[in-house]
Amino acid sequence: MSKAYLLVPKVLAFVGLALDRFPELSPERTKLQINFMLPISEWSEYSDLESDLLRCLLGGFGYNGRHIDFEAVDAKGYMEGAGIATIAPPEITAYVGVFGHKDANFIAVEDGRALAYPKSKTFEGLGMSSIVNSVMHFTDDVQGAKAVFRFLALLDNPQQQDKARKELAALIQPHRLERKLTETRERFKANWGEIEQRINSDRGIKQAQAFYLVGGNAPLYKNRFKDLFGSTFKPLSAAIKQLAEEFEGINTQWAYRALDVWMLHLHVTGRTWSIKGGK
Repeated sequence: MSKAYLLVPKVLAFVGLALDRFPELSPERTKLQINFMLPISEWSEYSDLESDLLRCLLGGFGYNGRHIDFEAVDAKGYMEGAGIATIAPPEITAYVGVFGHKDANFIAVEDGRALAYPKSKTFEGLGMSSIVNSVMHFTDDVQGAKAVFRFLALLDNPQQQDKARKELAALIQPHRLERKLTETRERFKANWGEIEQRINSDRGIKQAQAFYLVGGNAPLYKNRFKDLFGSTFKPLSAAIKQLAEEFEGINTQWAYRALDVWMLHLHVTGRTWSIKGGK
């Protein structure tokens, strides 16, 4: 299901939850600013979503038996990569690799802006879901994706092989385990091989003057992109560390998922993150 389809109800639920947690806020005397981010493949829907949010938040919506409407609302949509675009040097062309569940997107960035197609590219079907579905169709897709992610994340560490196996062993019948472990390794290797081949044949991405990597599955690919791009690859370890420190309990995978949105939030509130000293 698309992120655009779910965006409005999720935003309304979040706003209602925030008002529950901060009862001193009075919607009818509050100006609300909403900034949201969409994948490039759904970017064409941003203006409709801005209108839908304004209509609901100004016209009123129900939450836990309560009617909520705000005095003033500003809703603005951004394309994925917009947060990282705020730290890329404006005089160069950079690319942001966004590795999510469905696709692998490569967002071109120039002059502090994330660019739409055709400069940006989508490698369809090369996200985590293709690997998860090649292993098996889990009853709980989220748990299956988490288990496969942890398994793959531990593969590069020989001392963690037994722990890696246990992640999937808890979800796969014993007589199928070895075959599924092999299939998972092979599918991940094949996915990366196709991604690498397509990058090498794409002049725009290959000639990027800086390359950043975000998204929930970025940790699986970080070292591979570092090898592929060399000094052009700009790791964001310092930003990941700062984000994890600012939001208690967030792990590395979630930090990679949130980093683009967090940097956008810093930018629109006048606190653009500095990459100085970041590794």
